[in-house]
Amino acid sequence: MGVKRLFIFVEGAADERFFRTVVVPLLQEKGYGCTIVRYAEAERTHINRLLKSITEAGGDYIFVADINASPCVTAKKDLLCKRYPMLSRDRTVIVIREIESWYVAGPDPRSRRRFGIQKEEATDHLTKDQVEKSVPLRYRGSKAYLHYEMLKRFDVSLVKKNNASFQYFLRKYLKGERK
Repeated sequence: MGVKRLFIFVEGAADERFFRTVVVPLLQEKGYGCTIVRYAEAERTHINRLLKSITEAGGDYIFVADINASPCVTAKKDLLCKRYPMLSRDRTVIVIREIESWYVAGPDPRSRRRFGIQKEEATDHLTKDQVEKSVPLRYRGSKAYLHYEMLKRFDVSLVKKNNASFQYFLRKYLKGERK
């Protein structure tokens, strides 16, 4: 069987960096060829047309969004479906709280302390602002540099333990629990 095409819709650069470094290699092991699309910077009509084209062609996609200030996953999915009428709720994954919580969940405890993250517990509650305020000054000038350093020390088995929304994502998209 050939490579299965999968489009991954992400909000911005930090999300793309995480997915390209951590998630795409895992999906490639499962036989997927991945294309990442940044939707937050694009026209909504363009994204809706792309979603429609993918669906009509029998293609597959994952649409990833941070929960941000939404009160729950359902509310966030409702908001996204209103913005993107061609979006399927079943193909939408909500990151609890923001993608930075996935970044912080992956480094080992020693590296996490190096990045100013003192707690060893779950990272689901962390926001971008909380992460940025906790890191040492040398990392504050460039989010890309901080993310790069975190990804160099990233361990998927740790993030599965430390972040419930990433664990859900892995179960749904890599362990075959969807559809």
